[in-house]
Amino acid sequence: MSRTALPAGSQEPVQQRRELLLTALALGLGLEACSPESPPSAKDEGQGAAELAASAASTPRTAAAVGPVAVDAPDISVNAMLLPGLVNSADEGTFIDLIKAVASVYKGGKFSISVAPVARVTDNVTRGIVDLGFPTLRMNPAKDAALPYRLTTAAFGRVNFVLYSNKARPLTKAMLEQAQREHKSGDFKYRIEAPRLAWDFPVQHFTNFESALRKVDAGRLDALLWAQEEADLELRRLGLKSIRRELYTDYEDVMMLPRGPRGDFVDKIISAAVENLQRSGRLQALYRKVHLPYDAWQP
Repeated sequence: MSRTALPAGSQEPVQQRRELLLTALALGLGLEACSPESPPSAKDEGQGAAELAASAASTPRTAAAVGPVAVDAPDISVNAMLLPGLVNSADEGTFIDLIKAVASVYKGGKFSISVAPVARVTDNVTRGIVDLGFPTLRMNPAKDAALPYRLTTAAFGRVNFVLYSNKARPLTKAMLEQAQREHKSGDFKYRIEAPRLAWDFPVQHFTNFESALRKVDAGRLDALLWAQEEADLELRRLGLKSIRRELYTDYEDVMMLPRGPRGDFVDKIISAAVENLQRSGRLQALYRKVHLPYDAWQP
């Protein structure tokens, strides 16, 4: 079913209603991202507001909020998570360059890229507001099947996840795995901030990199578990010296799709485009700028 054109005279009120709805959604997700046990600081709130402002400025004003797109509509709407270095804006970042390459080999339509905070991208994909969200991980097939969205069949490569803990109270992979085996119910032994994914242990809601790393450095958080490049970039910028790094494991780097026929249709487009890039060697060259093998350095 194609989108219905709106009468010219109704455009302004509808647009105003859309903007109010998007603002309410953004504020709701911002509140959800904060752990009840750890309310956000004024600095956290300021950074969150800046991310939402960047999202609002770069998100195309489309008819996505008016009605569903046709299953086989050729144009693909893409939501990228704001991540330092990888996704700085809708037009800048190493991951943006990779998505642009995917778009360049797709001849059936065009990609429109927008950016948003992590929680909002997940929600937009789940609700079918956008066709594609990235990045995310393929972790556990059984648990992935229970997610409110599906994952792309194709993967870009593998991403290393690192445990960032305090040098005076290190949390190792072995310690985390033992605590996981011993955990039955109630509070988990360790306080860990990580993306909202299908982990085998409880994690706390992630607010932003600076907040999480400063809490680890001060001993107020046991660990941050995140992709190497994004967290390392902020760790080097902050110059924190009390943090210990250890490789946790690596995962397939994939994207999120809405469940249903539209998601299945877009998945075929992505698979064909990624296969094209792999054959040409462009995928490998571009992905090396996004994620590298584990680097065993310490602050």
